[in-house]
Amino acid sequence: MEHWLSFRIPFDIISIYILLAAIIIVGIFSSLLRTALPEWSVRIFSYTGFVGVIFAWLKLLEY
Repeated sequence: MEHWLSFRIPFDIISIYILLAAIIIVGIFSSLLRTALPEWSVRIFSYTGFVGVIFAWLKLLEY
């Protein structure tokens, strides 16, 4: 049990860093696209990117 905990804690920290980096990347892309595209398409892109980031993070937590 202690070995599982010692493996799990750094893995959770790494996955949190991955989640933060992905959110930052999605934010940068949406701010870049906001100048070139209409507002509704940027909003759709931001929401789908955010949902994709959450699903990828949950997939990481399963392994």
